[in-house]
Amino acid sequence: MPTQEAINIKDYCVRLKYSKEALKEIFIHNVAAMRERELRGKQGDSPFMRFFGFDKIRHVAACDKHGEAQTESVFDFILRHTFHRPREIVMIGKRLYDKFNRTAEVKLPVTDNLIESIREQVNDVAWSEILHGYKQEFILGFRNDYVQQFVTNIVSNAADRSTLLRKVSREATDYLYRVGLLGSIDGKVQRFVPGSTFAFRKERVLPHSGWYVLHPTLDRELQGLGDVKKWYYQHSIIGDECSFETPDVVSWNLNRGYPVDYFRPKKIAGAQDWSGTRIQVDPLALYNGIFINGVRKNKLMRQQHERINESIQFLAVIAQLEAAKAVAGKFNKDMDFRIKTLRNQAMNLRGNTRYSSQITTTDATGLNLFTDRCFGRMVVMGLLLFLRFSIVEARNCVTSFSDKRLANPGEPETAIRFLRRSFFIYGLPGEGRLSSLDKMSILEKASDFERDCLPKWWRDYFLHSLLFNSNYNDEHRRYLREYFEFK
Repeated sequence: MPTQEAINIKDYCVRLKYSKEALKEIFIHNVAAMRERELRGKQGDSPFMRFFGFDKIRHVAACDKHGEAQTESVFDFILRHTFHRPREIVMIGKRLYDKFNRTAEVKLPVTDNLIESIREQVNDVAWSEILHGYKQEFILGFRNDYVQQFVTNIVSNAADRSTLLRKVSREATDYLYRVGLLGSIDGKVQRFVPGSTFAFRKERVLPHSGWYVLHPTLDRELQGLGDVKKWYYQHSIIGDECSFETPDVVSWNLNRGYPVDYFRPKKIAGAQDWSGTRIQVDPLALYNGIFINGVRKNKLMRQQHERINESIQFLAVIAQLEAAKAVAGKFNKDMDFRIKTLRNQAMNLRGNTRYSSQITTTDATGLNLFTDRCFGRMVVMGLLLFLRFSIVEARNCVTSFSDKRLANPGEPETAIRFLRRSFFIYGLPGEGRLSSLDKMSILEKASDFERDCLPKWWRDYFLHSLLFNSNYNDEHRRYLREYFEFK
C-alpha cells in the first residue's frame, strides 16, 4: 500500500481524471471476461443484468417528492461509494465476484436478501478498503477526530450551512472539504473536490453553499447512530455529481399505512354530533375517504393528496412574503416587485375555496369539499404557529387572501368560531396574538400527521430556503430569525 512515498512523488505524477462513462466501460469489460456459469443474467441482457441479475437498486432512505423510495442504477450506486478511480471500481467488482458469483447460488433467482447483501458488501468495501487506502495514499496523519466531530454533532450525512457552522469547527469543515470528504452544492449538483489535489493546500477553504454533504464512504461512521432512515438525508441520494434537492417544500406521500387516527385531530366535535360544525356527516368517514381508501389507484384521490400538499407550498409562499415585507420595513429595502410576485403566487395557490359550504355526503363532491378543509386547516395552523398571524389575520388569509397585518385584531370571537366550526381548531385564546403556551395548546390538539409535518416543514424551510434567499444578506438573516422568533 503506497503511503509516504506516494506523497513524496505526487508532484511528479500526471493526474488522470476518468469520466463516468470510462469507468463504466472498465466494469463492463471485466464482466465480458467472465465465464457463462458465473453470470446471473442470460445472454442478451445488459452487462449489469448479467453480473448482478438486476440493474436498478432501491435506496433505503432517500425518497422522491411523493414519499416513494428513490432508485438508481446499480453502477451509480457503486460509483458514488468510490473516489472515481478505476482501481476502486475493479476492487468492488472483484469483492462482489468473489462473494456472489463464484458459488452455485449464482443461478438462483434474485431475492431481496441478495440485493441487501450486495448493498452491505459495497458499503463494507467502501469503508474498510477504499477509504482506508485513500487516506493512506493521500492524507498523512488523517484527522478522524474531525469526522467524529461532524458525525456526533450533525447526526446526519447532510447539513445546512447554518447548522454546520454552528455545530462543527471551521478547522474541521475546511479540512474535510480539502480532503474530499465534505461536499458542497453547486446549483443542484453535489461536488466533492479530489483530495489528491487539495489535501495539503490550507488556503483551500469551504465554499459558500446552502448545504453540505458527507462522502458515502463514511456511511459506516453514521451507522452506529441507528436506523439509516434516522440519519440519511431523505430528499436526495448522496454522492459526487448526484443531483441535490433541498426541502423547499415538504411533499408527503399520504398512503403510508397509517391508521386514519394518524390524520384526525386530537380534539374534534364529539358524540357523533356534528351540528356545531359545518360538517354534517361523520368526519371519520371523510378522513378515511381521503387518506386511506384507493390512494394510488384512484386519480381523484391522487388529486386530493396533491391539493393537501399545496397547503405547504402556500405556507412557503406566505413565509417568503412575510420575510420580504419585514426586511423592506426594517431596512428600507426596495422589495416591491418581489412582494407583488409573491402575492400573485399565493393567490394562484389559494384558489376559490368556500370554507362555509356544508358537507353532507361522503361522495366525490363531499370529499372535494373536505379536502379543501384539510388544506385550510394546515394553512391556518401554520400561520398561527409559525408566521405570527393573529386569529383574525389567519381567517382573513384563508378566506379572502388578505396578508394585511392588523394593529387591532378585531372580531376575535367571530374568527374563533369560524376556525373551530370549519377546521376543528380548538384552544384559541380570546384575544390578541398567540403566546408560546397558546401555540403549544393548539399543537397538542393537532393530528399526529400535522404534528410531524408542520414543525418539520418550518424548520427545513426556514433554515434551508428562506434564510438563504439571494435577496438577503447576513444582517437581514439575523433580523428574520428575531422577527419569526426562530430559536
